[in-house]
Amino acid sequence: MRAGDLRSAPLVFVSLGMTGAYLVQMIYDAERMRHAWSYTDGVPVFGILSDVWPAHVHTSFWAAVTGGIVAAALTLPALVIRLAAGPERARLPLFVIGVLASVALLSPYLVLAAATYAGHAFWLLLCVPTTAAGLWLTGRAQPVRRMPWWLLTAAFAWGATVAYGFGHAMNIWFADWLPGTLAPDADDARDILEARWQADTLLQILGAAAVELGKGAGVGVLLLLARQRITGVPSGLALGAAAGLGVNLALTVATGGVFPYWTHQVVGLLAGDTAFTALTGAAFGATRQIGVPKLRRIIVTCGFLAAIGTHAFSNIMIRGYVTGAADETLVRTLVVSPLVMLATQLPALALCGWLLWSGTRTERGGLSAALAAETATGRGAVLAEEAAVLLSPVRRWSVSADVARRSGWAGLRALGRLFAAQDDLAAAGWAVLRGDAGAAETAAATAPGGPGAVAPGIASAAPGVAPGQPGASSAQPDELDVLRRQVMARKAEFAAVTG
Repeated sequence: MRAGDLRSAPLVFVSLGMTGAYLVQMIYDAERMRHAWSYTDGVPVFGILSDVWPAHVHTSFWAAVTGGIVAAALTLPALVIRLAAGPERARLPLFVIGVLASVALLSPYLVLAAATYAGHAFWLLLCVPTTAAGLWLTGRAQPVRRMPWWLLTAAFAWGATVAYGFGHAMNIWFADWLPGTLAPDADDARDILEARWQADTLLQILGAAAVELGKGAGVGVLLLLARQRITGVPSGLALGAAAGLGVNLALTVATGGVFPYWTHQVVGLLAGDTAFTALTGAAFGATRQIGVPKLRRIIVTCGFLAAIGTHAFSNIMIRGYVTGAADETLVRTLVVSPLVMLATQLPALALCGWLLWSGTRTERGGLSAALAAETATGRGAVLAEEAAVLLSPVRRWSVSADVARRSGWAGLRALGRLFAAQDDLAAAGWAVLRGDAGAAETAAATAPGGPGAVAPGIASAAPGVAPGQPGASSAQPDELDVLRRQVMARKAEFAAVTG
């Protein structure tokens, strides 16, 4: 079985988990209606098929049913054929089947997101410039090695569609069953008020957990699908922030109005959901530098708990402020309320700032050591002056501006491809220095030409380098030669374009 056949497996498992959450909601509604305890004088309490919810909520329900049937129709025949014929004889496009089945399973959340954007097109268009600026700033938050824009865009799209729809669906369910569950027989006014307060507080916590799990799941899937592009904490943090920006866009469009736009798209563009999920992304990024599976799971769990905790804390504090606020004035709306919102998010913002600083410092040191080792080999993939440029964002920008002025877009594109290839080589070399040769194998397997592009007998070390020193052959697997060949090909391409 080829490894590429199972690339869609993480997406399929996440889709099944999200569909399972919706299935629990459907079973709950069915059981409640069957026992008829949801009726009071013939009037049903809120349910997902109740008339109190708009038509697109009902559509999402039937999309879940249809999506499950479609996913089963896609996967079950493929599974039977594969089991009957064997993996070598059954040549099936498993990756495509997995993606299509996942889209079908996630269809209820896509319906909810699509209805939000279709019903508020004006606010969607108004949010495009600010959100694009936020996504650009998120990409710039990686001073040393930057991920490709398509990866950040994929995280953003997940947040703006699947994660938002999942959080929206779960909040509908929580708002439906929490009040009746906490005080089913309350008749005293004080008991009713206390139950309402408890339900509202629990709703803020569960709602935060749902949306953070939805966003974090997408970040985890992208990490597994493109792990060679994620070096450490800064890149993971940027990926999580991009997913948070997607949810931030959806929430702004859904609520509409000047105040939500001001608070979410201007003052708090890089706070709120953006900062919360950045914590989860940072945890995923940290796992790229850790070889112990158990420790990886602990770190990811802590990242989710940090995101959920800071999100729930902010929700509860803001809810309390809004409940006790006096009449709104212009100053209160434009200045006081946004500052209060940012104050409730200080824990997340402080953690993100510290993680970005410490992660960048660690990444710069590791890549610097890897580039020094590569330079010492004398292979020509990375020269000393090129290593200095790769480690300095300012020098990168200066070189890029000079190439753009002399050779135009074609030269700039070729330079970007060269930088990316050298970054991949440096990241793989750092993994080898840490003793994680598997990361180098992954990077080599994804390089054009694949591992087979290099003969097994190619030596990996520079002559005259002592063992244990930068460039020592015992530390470097043959997979690095694949990446070196890729860099040399990019250098030839760059030279041909720039003359």
